[in-house]
Amino acid sequence: MRQKIIIGFSVLLLLLAVVLISYDLFHESPRQTAPNVLTKQTNALKDIDPSLVAYNQIQTIEVGIKSPKGIAVDDNKIFVCGENQVIIYSTSGTEISVFTIDSSANCIEVRNNKIYLGTGSDVASYASDGQFVGLFESMSDKGLITSIATDSDFIYVADAINKTVLKYSYEGKLEGEIGGRDSLQRKKGFVIPSPYFDVVAGGFSDIWAANTGYLRFENFSS
Repeated sequence: MRQKIIIGFSVLLLLLAVVLISYDLFHESPRQTAPNVLTKQTNALKDIDPSLVAYNQIQTIEVGIKSPKGIAVDDNKIFVCGENQVIIYSTSGTEISVFTIDSSANCIEVRNNKIYLGTGSDVASYASDGQFVGLFESMSDKGLITSIATDSDFIYVADAINKTVLKYSYEGKLEGEIGGRDSLQRKKGFVIPSPYFDVVAGGFSDIWAANTGYLRFENFSS
């Protein structure tokens, strides 16, 4: 008799387990049906007050380069970099010159007749005629340079892998780092979840960097 009770109880537990598993498989949880808050926030950004629009498209230039990655403007010329090439255009879109590079460039900056390219973990310097000048002092062979900015004194390089902004002299010497992680001061530094890390020089011996993981811009004295 006792054995029959145990068997019956076991069968009942088994049936209960089957019911619970079936419910979990076919019933949508509240978390699954909850609205996508991020999508709503992103869609809200598409509604722009016309009075806030500062620029309108006036021209399109079809670039003859594979996978264009970066653009810079200097001395009324437009410089475009990409896979194994840099092409220079006039502001009307006429191709002025083109030169080849050893690898793909992710970003470009032009100043004082020098062209600076972010190629993997390196910053490569070229003369205005496309002649290779040299590589900057490297902090790491595992970096990824995604943005370059300049002011009158220094060159600033955003490294998305090492999550820091590198400060260079115009001779290519590494002068320091900006915004890196500091465990002693409990600073988390930059949070860069994807290979998009931008830096720009300000007008008061300062720089601005995009801390994309925190969805904010950060200002630093140089």
